[in-house]
Amino acid sequence: MIFIKETPATFLKGRFHETSRVPIDSFTTQPFSGNPAGFIANVDGLSSAQMQRIACELNNSETAFIFRPKGPDHDIRIRFFTPTTEVPSFGHAAIAAHFVRALEGGVTDETLVQKTGAGLMPIRITSQNGQLWIAITQAAPTFEPPLAPAIAKRVVQALKGHGSLQDDFPM
Repeated sequence: MIFIKETPATFLKGRFHETSRVPIDSFTTQPFSGNPAGFIANVDGLSSAQMQRIACELNNSETAFIFRPKGPDHDIRIRFFTPTTEVPSFGHAAIAAHFVRALEGGVTDETLVQKTGAGLMPIRITSQNGQLWIAITQAAPTFEPPLAPAIAKRVVQALKGHGSLQDDFPM
């Protein structure tokens, strides 16, 4: 992963926060060629509306906001925002956030628990051959029953011309 660090910034009408704003490309070693995400640390005290405005201004597909823990069951809290809404979790933005944290803190071997809108997730940071590796253990997926045929038909009609649909997969 490659990161570009900017100097600490101040945000929001007269309220100053020491923050780190870091645009980062996940899943690459080449600048501007991976999956970009934003990372902002030390945001305790920001409101949801303030984080949403910041994410909109940064215009990354997602931005991770890092908070101190609120309880003994986790080591770090992360909230994720797209330019238009908050979402429970983003894998590549979480990986990017832990990568930057590890670089800035000199961490090469750590296990911790992050709390997100999707719940608690174990994180493992390791160093192999001089490169940092971030592993996130996510909850097992859950599946809902297929849509009723009438609803599935409406979805297919809405998606016509927007990619290929496969008839052998339930919807």
